[in-house]
Amino acid sequence: MASRIIGSKSISLFYFLVGYVILQFVWWSYHIIDLHEQLHHNSEVVAKKRLMIVGEGVVFFVILILGILKIRRSFKREIQLIQQQKNFVASVTHELKSPLASVKLNLQTIEKRDLTEFKLKQVVGMAIQDTDRLTYLIDNILLASAVEQQSFRLSKEEVNLKELVELFVQPLIYTDLKRIVKVDVPSNLGIRADKMAMASILVNLFENAVKYSSDDSKIEILGYLSNDRPVLEFRDEGVGVANHHKLMVFERFFRVGDEQTRKTKGTGLGLYIVQQLMNQHGGTISVQDNSPKGSVFTLTF
Repeated sequence: MASRIIGSKSISLFYFLVGYVILQFVWWSYHIIDLHEQLHHNSEVVAKKRLMIVGEGVVFFVILILGILKIRRSFKREIQLIQQQKNFVASVTHELKSPLASVKLNLQTIEKRDLTEFKLKQVVGMAIQDTDRLTYLIDNILLASAVEQQSFRLSKEEVNLKELVELFVQPLIYTDLKRIVKVDVPSNLGIRADKMAMASILVNLFENAVKYSSDDSKIEILGYLSNDRPVLEFRDEGVGVANHHKLMVFERFFRVGDEQTRKTKGTGLGLYIVQQLMNQHGGTISVQDNSPKGSVFTLTF
């Protein structure tokens, strides 16, 4: 939708400039012929018309240059969106095929081998994790589509941030024992929010922290009040976000690098969804550098 809007504006601006150029040349041609006829009759009129044409010419060239620059920026933006969409398709293809292949392998193992009860539970557990991954990916794609089409409606209620973190993030912490996770959210930190939207916000931010940080690194989830407004922070010690990418990371499909060389999983939808849902809640999300390394994603409600 965004690319279609940008393309429509660019085309409209292009046709406007073409029409303006044609009209200006017709107008100037008329005045040049008129000047030629008056050249030997009235020098004062000629001088005034010459000044008028020069003034219109300057305005014309200024508008033309500004229009060209605007169109150039729009086309560059469209090319960037197309590249991001290509990356998204490549990423989703990989993200879908990997867990499906793993589930199929686990089922074939169960079918062809006589497994002990302990080994059977392990194989089934891995298959469940892969299906959970697929469900999470599909839910994110559907939610991003609903947000983009503005068909997602919030059902707000009074909720407790600490309870939400325990309900939606704590199970993920137990499945990822490779990182040190610290949760410090006061029990009296309440907000008015949609519970399922908050689930998506919290899960996407935690997944993002895990995705871009190494094993044995620390992830912190901190809650507090700032100017009487509830704040929730996700701190990681990962690769961080470059300054020129700090706003771009919230764009749909945006991921740093190229899908052929990028090692981390993802579709470029997580942070986009988080920002859109925070906007619907009347809140904000921002990203800053962590010390000594990593990122801090801050939710302000």
